[in-house]
Amino acid sequence: ASAGQQPAPPQPPPDRPDGAGASAQPKPPQPAPAAVLAAPPVELPPDAVTTLKPEAVAKMQRGVALEKAMASSPAAQVAAADKPVVQVTITSADGIRNADTWKTGDKSDPFCTCSLRKKDGKLVKKFDTATIQNSLEPVWNHPEQAITDWEVGDDLVFEVWDKDPMKQDDFLGRAELKCEAFFPNGFDGRRQLAEAGQGISAGLKVSVRVSASTQAAAAGQQPPPPPPPGVGKAVAGAREGQQPPPPPGGQQPPPPPASVAKAAAGASAGQQPAPPQPPPDRPDGAGASAQPKPPQPA
Repeated sequence: ASAGQQPAPPQPPPDRPDGAGASAQPKPPQPAPAAVLAAPPVELPPDAVTTLKPEAVAKMQRGVALEKAMASSPAAQVAAADKPVVQVTITSADGIRNADTWKTGDKSDPFCTCSLRKKDGKLVKKFDTATIQNSLEPVWNHPEQAITDWEVGDDLVFEVWDKDPMKQDDFLGRAELKCEAFFPNGFDGRRQLAEAGQGISAGLKVSVRVSASTQAAAAGQQPPPPPPPGVGKAVAGAREGQQPPPPPGGQQPPPPPASVAKAAAGASAGQQPAPPQPPPDRPDGAGASAQPKPPQPA
C-alpha cells in the first residue's frame, strides 16, 4: 500500500461438492407424485377457495365426492327421498313331503328361513320362523319383519326345512323371489317350492312390502345412517356464499396485520400500492445516501 500498489480483488469462493459455491446452480423443482397427478379434479363453488380455509376446502371436497357417490347409486336413483326397506311376512306352506317316515305316525317338523341373495351371488341369512310340530301344512303367520340392509337388485330366498334335534335338518324345498317380482310394488301370493322331492308339489305363501326407512323407524326399526355431520351444510353454505362455521373450541384465527389489511382494502378498491420508501440516513452513515469511507493510509 505504501508503494502505491492496488490491493488484489477478492476471489470468489471455490465450488463445494455440495453445490454451495458461487457457481452452484439451483436444483430443479421435483415433479408431483403420480398419485396426485392421477387424482380426478373436484368441482368446487367459485367462492370456496377464497372464503374457506384449506381444512374447510378439503372437508368440502370429501363432501362433494360423497354426494356424487350417493347420487350415482341405484337406491338413490329409484328412491332419492328415502332408502327403501323390505318388509317380509311368511304365512304358510302346503303339500310338503314327510321327512320323518322312519317313525310310525310322525310327520315333518317344518320351519322356514329367509335370506338375501346379494348382487354378487352371496347368500345372507336374515331370520327363521318358528317350528311347527308334526305338520305337512304348516301355518307360521310369522310377523312382518324389516330387512334394512336390502338393496335394489337383491333377491329374496326362502327355504323350508324339517327340524331334527338328533341329526341334520332335512331340506324340504326352496322358493326364490327376484327383485323385479316385488320391487317396487310388493308381492303377496304363493310360490312353488323347487327341489321339494320326487312327485311332490309343494308351495309357500309369503308377503313382501317395500316401504321407506322413516316408516321402518316408526315401527321400531333403525333407519340407515345419514352422511357425516356438517358435510351437506358446508357444501350448501359455500354455494350460497355463506361463511363457514367457527372451528371447534370457539377459537378464532388471529386478525391480519394492519398493513396487510390496508393493502388488501386498497387492492379491492382499485388503488395501486405505494412504492417502497428508502431507509432514512442513520448517523453512522449506513443509510441509502451514506458515502463509503475513503481508505485509510497504512
